[in-house]
Amino acid sequence: MLRDHVPMKYRRRLARARVQARRPTSSLRRLPEFVVIGVQRGGTSSLFRYLNAHPEVRRPLRKEIDYFSVDYGRGESWYRSHFPLRSAEQRSYDCTPQYFVHPLAPERCHKLLPDVRLVVSVRDPIERAISQYHHMRSLGFESLDLLDALRAEPERIADDLAAVMADDRHRPTTYLRFNYVERSRYGAQMSRWLDWYGLSSIHFFDFERFTADPEPEWRSLLRFLGLRPWDPPDFRNWTPTDARPAPDGEAISFLRAELAEDAAKFQEMVGREFRWPLLQ
Repeated sequence: MLRDHVPMKYRRRLARARVQARRPTSSLRRLPEFVVIGVQRGGTSSLFRYLNAHPEVRRPLRKEIDYFSVDYGRGESWYRSHFPLRSAEQRSYDCTPQYFVHPLAPERCHKLLPDVRLVVSVRDPIERAISQYHHMRSLGFESLDLLDALRAEPERIADDLAAVMADDRHRPTTYLRFNYVERSRYGAQMSRWLDWYGLSSIHFFDFERFTADPEPEWRSLLRFLGLRPWDPPDFRNWTPTDARPAPDGEAISFLRAELAEDAAKFQEMVGREFRWPLLQ
């Protein structure tokens, strides 16, 4: 894809210019029929690639539109500008893993898209937290060692989280960068979404099972979305990976103590068992 060879800073400028050019036709554009709401570092980059290639799907202008999280203040016309015209026959969708963890996203999403279908791609919550940490390290945002970052998280994110709850225009950058444990509390996040959507509106895509055997998970997703059976040329993993050392046992033990109860709550809540060996 040509876009992948464009430096990030120019990609963002190009995206802004394209959205601006579409604003006059925003009222003629369709809203998404389904939204991939999470989780970060849970295979959403791969899902985005596969779905974009499906003949019945029309890709949005970009992955991670972030409207229901950090860009809600830009308004509905800005959001609509990311999607195809209503005359397009293909289905439209949004793929933004920030939505799952943002405390205001469920209500905002329901207000505009009460009948939308939601997709949550889940991964072993301990692996997910560690992957996010190394991603932040690779981007230059994180300077602490893993265990120190995990221990420092509550204090680091508290003020930013309080600010977004007090002012819905606040952009919680610190919270979204350093919430390693918080993002892996799937049960706590899911309970917020279930305040606004029923389980029948939500599909859980099992990242571990997909990695081991892609086709059953992929076909189950297509059935949920009402898309005809179709396979991409290959099920390559498009999620950005970072070289990283194996985490020490103390970090694993810390995460297990923090997340085991929530993971059990999540599985009971959604009525499905997931194989997450690091939590055992």
